Amino acid sequence: FILKFIFKREGKVVCGTGDGVFNIFNWNEWGNISDRFPSHSESIDCMVAVTPDILCAGSSDGKIRYHYPYSFEELMDLIISWII
Repeated sequence: FILKFIFKREGKVVCGTGDGVFNIFNWNEWGNISDRFPSHSESIDCMVAVTPDILCAGSSDGKIRYHYPYSFEELMDLIISWII
């Protein structure tokens, strides 16, 4: 797993993966993934809590996505184009 984000109210930990999926664990139940949510087509390379209720994740697919982490509803999808 690549990164983590902790939901303090829910007692959950979210990890981004190399295949673009969010894995969710219950606190202190590390051996069992409680939920999985596909998000990106490539690896999730960074995550940050914008607010306690909004998670922002960036990927090598060139997209930054904002999620409501309690249902993993996608709130916004930004496409980053690099000019070389």
